[in-house]
This record gives sequence, structure tokens and C-alpha cells, in this order.
Amino acid sequence: MDVNNKPKVIECIAKENYNNFCNAITKTEKLRIGKKVVVFGAGILGLQFANTLLSLGVDDFIFCDNDKNKWGRKICNTQILSPDIITNGQKNIMFFSNKKLF
Repeated sequence: MDVNNKPKVIECIAKENYNNFCNAITKTEKLRIGKKVVVFGAGILGLQFANTLLSLGVDDFIFCDNDKNKWGRKICNTQILSPDIITNGQKNIMFFSNKKLF
């Protein structure tokens, strides 16, 4: 693979993720009413998803991750929490941002 092609490949993947994330946000607009948006997965895809949320005007969301080493850190000024927050009876809508799911 030509080194010069790498940025194009990365840009293409990022654009595809962005388009997929936009579709997910748009299609769940009514479903999200009155619910807390939870981004499950605080890795690179989670960061991309958070930036997509922000670009679409959705700024009320939280992160959770299985990796306890990430708990307490912040992405996009949003604290990463334990998945235990999911079971506290709140109405949530989950978006999974884990490359293992793709």
C-alpha cells in the first residue's frame, strides 16, 4: 500500500462512520425524547460518535465503558462512567461504539 493513500483511507473510514452515526442519530430522534443518551465505549469510535452528536446539536450524553481505567476520565468534556449507571432505573438510549461489533 502506498503511504500516500493512507490519509485517504482513514478519511474514507471516518466519513463512513460519520454518515452511519448521523443516520443513527436522525432515525432515533423521537425515541431519544426524555431519555439520556449513553455512548457505550470510550475509545476512538466513541470519540467519533461524540463529535457527531455535538455536530448535530446533541450535547446531553454520557459515556460508559467496561475498562475501569477509563472511569473518571473525560471525552468531549463528558466523564466516562462505569456501566453500572445503566441499571439505576434511568430511561436511557444506548449507542454502542465498539469496533468488535462491526
